[in-house]
Amino acid sequence: MVSTKTEKEKRTSVLPRSMVTTYWRSRLYRLLRKSVLISAIVLDGENLQFETVTWKNYWGEFPETCHAALKRLEKSWRSYIAFGFSSEYATLYGDAMLELLKIAVVKSDSIKHKTFLTRVLGFENIALRYTGEAVPFAAVTTTFRNPFLAMLDSKGIRVGAREYTKMLPLILLHNRGKVRLFYHYRKQRILKNSDEALLFFLAEEPEKRVQSFCGLDKLTNTLTPQWDSRIEERAELLGTKVLAPCLTSLKRNSKALRVLDIGAGDGLFTDRVITKILDSGVLSKQKMELSLLDVVAGLPGRQSGSAILLNGLSKVERIACDYRSWLQACRDRYDVAFIFRMLHNFSRFEVRVIVPPKQRMLPGNKYPVLRHMSKYYQALLRIFPHLNSDGVPMDDAVCYHPFRGFEQNSLVMPDGTSLLEQLCGLADYVFIEDGDLCAKDMLQHLVQHQVHRINVQDFSKHLRLLSNHVYVLSKSKLALPFETERLWP
Repeated sequence: MVSTKTEKEKRTSVLPRSMVTTYWRSRLYRLLRKSVLISAIVLDGENLQFETVTWKNYWGEFPETCHAALKRLEKSWRSYIAFGFSSEYATLYGDAMLELLKIAVVKSDSIKHKTFLTRVLGFENIALRYTGEAVPFAAVTTTFRNPFLAMLDSKGIRVGAREYTKMLPLILLHNRGKVRLFYHYRKQRILKNSDEALLFFLAEEPEKRVQSFCGLDKLTNTLTPQWDSRIEERAELLGTKVLAPCLTSLKRNSKALRVLDIGAGDGLFTDRVITKILDSGVLSKQKMELSLLDVVAGLPGRQSGSAILLNGLSKVERIACDYRSWLQACRDRYDVAFIFRMLHNFSRFEVRVIVPPKQRMLPGNKYPVLRHMSKYYQALLRIFPHLNSDGVPMDDAVCYHPFRGFEQNSLVMPDGTSLLEQLCGLADYVFIEDGDLCAKDMLQHLVQHQVHRINVQDFSKHLRLLSNHVYVLSKSKLALPFETERLWP
């Protein structure tokens, strides 16, 4: 194991943040262009350390039956990197990995063979951890070095910049003898003018996700200039086409519009949305009082603080608490409440089968069916049996496929009542944006908890959204200048 740190790195804290993030990304990018395996990126205060491992040490002891396939993988891996990640060599690289995986799955009954299988699945995945700690809080891989992503073109799969998030939703990390599962969270370009990107993954275990979020927020404050590359587009869509029109019909009696943002994170997206609202002029001279609720306290210095935003706020408070516990005890009143892409962070993951394997999508699932990846997900089932919630048979005749589903418990209060009903009692309007809360899941919750006193409008079709959902909830009917889909009652 090799850890690299220079005297120059120790002086980065005195530089402007934009220069610091550029420096670290450039260092990482140069390392990723070399024929070395990065085992971990270690967060050391405001600095990063990159730990590397040799090819021999990564694989360790391996079954003799895998020797020839492993040699082919090494040769194709080195050629792929040496020739600048050429698509011609990507085909050989991807095919070599699939061949090795197929052998490893068949031979994975013994402990020795199962350990080797975890190394195959975890190849080119990088641990993210704090200095002095052995357990990683998150993981990262790359769009150009990960063999399961590098092979997509050779399989006739044309991937757009945003679609990478659907191609590999689950990865395994084999680090220091421990094996953990992670789910895809965000994509970030390494360099501004490059399509090559980092894919960040959070812990799949629900009880570990808060720690993952906290660690990843700290790491990206050092590594990336702007966390969410789609932040401006989302803010424009929600602020201009949803929030501003709805606020025109809101009866405002106080001097300030009271806003509660649940799952606010560092507040960066909230800043952008509120700026759009203020810029629209819908509030006239009325200011906002902003309450940011999140279980993880946001990092200072991450908010933009534009002039229009600062002039439009009369109060900002941060609340570090679990959202359900806090809402259960809350007795305050708000004009509006936001839940922006927070609920889907509680979603559950499974591996299911398609019989016969001819479908392109599973109903209610966001991941396309990739038949060449069937062995990959079959292998994940061998290592993580809890992904097999439906009694999936271990059969080579079926196609194994990842599934992500909304977690209904994220909408249930500690006392078992409906969170949505509780929230509509605290705020006049509730705005929800989520990647997994589809209309079917929303209706299931409302029916199960017998929620009858709120109106739910679905803005998803109006906004022409394909993989996202937007709802507005209120006790009174909305008067809008355009038509939306009334979901409930």
